Amino acid sequence: MFPVFAALVLIVVASAQKHCCSPKQWEGDVHIALGSYDGVPHRTLGNMRFFYDADAKMMAFKEAVDVDDNRIALTIYTDYNSGLRYTMNERGNCNVSRSEPFISNCIPDNATVVSNIHFGLPSVASMNVISYNFMLNGMEVYLTVTSDTCVPVTEVILANFKAPGERFMEVLNFVNISPGIRDRSVFSVPASCIGRPIQPAGLRYTMDDKGNCNVSRSEPFISSCIPDNATVVSNIHFGLPSVASMDVISYNFIFNGVEVYFTVTSDTCVPVTEVILANFKAPGGMFV
Repeated sequence: MFPVFAALVLIVVASAQKHCCSPKQWEGDVHIALGSYDGVPHRTLGNMRFFYDADAKMMAFKEAVDVDDNRIALTIYTDYNSGLRYTMNERGNCNVSRSEPFISNCIPDNATVVSNIHFGLPSVASMNVISYNFMLNGMEVYLTVTSDTCVPVTEVILANFKAPGERFMEVLNFVNISPGIRDRSVFSVPASCIGRPIQPAGLRYTMDDKGNCNVSRSEPFISSCIPDNATVVSNIHFGLPSVASMDVISYNFIFNGVEVYFTVTSDTCVPVTEVILANFKAPGGMFV
C-alpha cells in the first residue's frame, strides 16, 4: 500500500471552497520519504512524476521507490469517469481495480491555518506560503501551499503514529510544478490493461495443497487494534526478570458474540496468546 499511498492522499477533500484550490490541471515531480512500522521498521524513498486533471477527472503517475532497498516501479492511471484504476508494474503486468470517487483537490473545510510564512530572502527571491493542518480519514495532514496559487509545496502525513499497531510518517516535496498537461498521452491507458477483469474487493481466496482454489466473500476488514470495549484483565510478565522476561497485558472483550481473552506485549502490542470461547454456557454447540 505504501508506495502508491502518496498520490492518493494528494486528493484532499472539499465540496465547498472555504479555503483555496490548486490548479485544475498540473504536473510535477514529487519526492517521497516514508517511515513505517508494523512491528518492524521500514523505509521508503523515491520519486514520482504526477499528472492531475480535474476537468477530465483523470490522474496518472509514474513512480520508482525503494522499499527497504527493494526497488518498486509502478505506473498508475486513474479514470474517475469509469471509476477504474489501472496499476502496471515494470514487467508490464496490469491490475484493474475500482477507484475511490473523484474529489476535488481543494483544502478541506475542517483545515486550520498553522502559519503564513515565506521561503527565501524577500529582497532577493522568496515565496509566500500557507501551512494547513487537518484530519483526513483518520490521518493527520500538514499541507503547505503557495499563498497566491495554492500549488502544493510540502506535505507531512501521520497515520496512527501514537497507536501500538501499524503506523507511518510520510513527507512529500513538490517540485518542478507547471500548469496544464503538456502531453495528454500520459492519461492513455495501455492496451494490455483494457478489458482485463476488475479485481473485486472483499474476497477471500483459499487454495489447498492440490492447487484447487475456492473464492468466497470475506468479512469486513477490522483493524488490529484492541477494541474499545476491552477490559484489562492483568499486567504480568513471562520468564524471569533477572534473566529474560517479557511484560504483557491481557484483555477480555466480546467480539461478534464470542468471548475473547487476548494477551499482547506491553510495549509493541504484538499478540502472544488468544483464547476464544463461543456459547460456552449455552446448552448447544460450544468451542474453546
